[in-house]
Amino acid sequence: MKFTEDLTKYNKKQVDFIFAMLETGNISKSAKIANITETTAFKYLKNGLSEEINRIRKEYIEESLKRLEYASVKATDTIINILEDEKCSISVKLNASKAILDYSLKVREQTEIIERLNNIEKRVNDDR
Repeated sequence: MKFTEDLTKYNKKQVDFIFAMLETGNISKSAKIANITETTAFKYLKNGLSEEINRIRKEYIEESLKRLEYASVKATDTIINILEDEKCSISVKLNASKAILDYSLKVREQTEIIERLNNIEKRVNDDR
């Protein structure tokens, strides 16, 4: 991942603190893990490590979402294969059908909610 290349500008204690913060989200615990004082931890955060931690956290989340999207495609293919497999029992096919319908409805609901929120944001911004 890109973020590990960007950490070469920090010393070992700073890197340890960054990863501890990503893991715990707690300054006191992270300072102990990185073997630094809380005063030093706050100094690190004040001098730019806070932005670095947020950037890395965002990259972690984006990478996780990409992996979940890929896994979702594979899971969908698996459910469809079960549905189309003549060797599968009726109960297995019914469960696969139910899963497809449930997930489809959830996706549709979420898409509609996002669309409504976007319309609300647009109206609010247009009124300004």
